[in-house]
Amino acid sequence: MVSDSSCMNSVELKKVLIVDDEKNLANVISAYLTLNGYSTTISLDSRDAFQKARNAHYDIIVTDLKMPRLSGPELINNIRTSGLNNETPIILSSGVQEDALQELKGTNLSKVKIVPDPFTVQNLLNIVKEFEDPLVKANSSKLDANFVNLVLTSTIEIISEISSSAKISVAPPQLLNKASSLKADISGILALISSEFQGSMSLSFKTDTYLKTANLMLKEKFRTITEENDDHISEMLSLIGTRIRSLLNSKKIEMKKTVPSCFYNENHELPHGGNPKTLVFTLESPVGPFWLTVVS
Repeated sequence: MVSDSSCMNSVELKKVLIVDDEKNLANVISAYLTLNGYSTTISLDSRDAFQKARNAHYDIIVTDLKMPRLSGPELINNIRTSGLNNETPIILSSGVQEDALQELKGTNLSKVKIVPDPFTVQNLLNIVKEFEDPLVKANSSKLDANFVNLVLTSTIEIISEISSSAKISVAPPQLLNKASSLKADISGILALISSEFQGSMSLSFKTDTYLKTANLMLKEKFRTITEENDDHISEMLSLIGTRIRSLLNSKKIEMKKTVPSCFYNENHELPHGGNPKTLVFTLESPVGPFWLTVVS
């Protein structure tokens, strides 16, 4: 992530189109890339993906080899004649590389990278970064204290308003790494970019705390996470993003973009995007504890 304000005016979020008919996998990839400062669009249907590629330019496209309607090779050939993404790098996931090469005979493989399946999201992120501008990759990833304080303040204010309580306590932050024992059931990620900084934050909950928070906000009595309430975390992130924008406006700083995403998977690690300088705050609220992670 970039935190040096002297570099920020020329940095924009890279746009990634993720094409996969497995919704959960697409959401995990999207969340991981969002945490690392990318703007993602998900398409669960290859024909829909082709329409998106005809109508908008993407910096990188990630697609599966085996897809209904249009196969990976068919999608690549169509994209290469779409006009807007003729030269866009494409990452293609495939079970066996030799099988992929066989199926890709006659396909324009310029700027196509084949990733053996199964792959880790960290491995995918590394490949995505290979296509970045070298000047962007060279920037530092140190934490910006102003950004961290802004995110923490806005999060506490919004959660206090949702729970109608000022009793939000914050434990001293710690660096989060892959060995952390903290686990969550649902997480939401918000990528933020302004004229002064770029970074991302995530909120993570255990199921019980999340449902209590959702019930307070929606005035419902949900007992399980369903399609009716699993996007509540996105609403929370939008409120936090709006509060951050308001605080920045008061300081004459422009918020250029906020990009939310969320995923539900029981007992997952707190989002960190593989960044060793991810800060985690444990917050205690009247409805239970939750976690805020910050990367800048």
